[in-house]
Amino acid sequence: MTVKGQIKENKSIRISGVAVPPDVFNRIDKIVAKIPNMTRAQFCSNLLLIGLEDAELLNGLGIYTSMEYIRSMIEVVKKAAGKTIKGNS
Repeated sequence: MTVKGQIKENKSIRISGVAVPPDVFNRIDKIVAKIPNMTRAQFCSNLLLIGLEDAELLNGLGIYTSMEYIRSMIEVVKKAAGKTIKGNS
């Protein structure tokens, strides 16, 4: 017995409404055409899984945290540089 909304193990979830640039499916179709017995949906699912595994690896290494820290430091420097430039004018 499952609770409403609970996902059974090994059951796929259909995702719809993902917005991608128009040329993406053309690029995907070119690759899929070269792979026997592969559908676009299967290929996209594989791409999603590969991307997720990469993201989990980067997260585990602390890359995302480091990137956010660097991004915030860049903003601080930009603001400070902007004040200096405006102050010198």
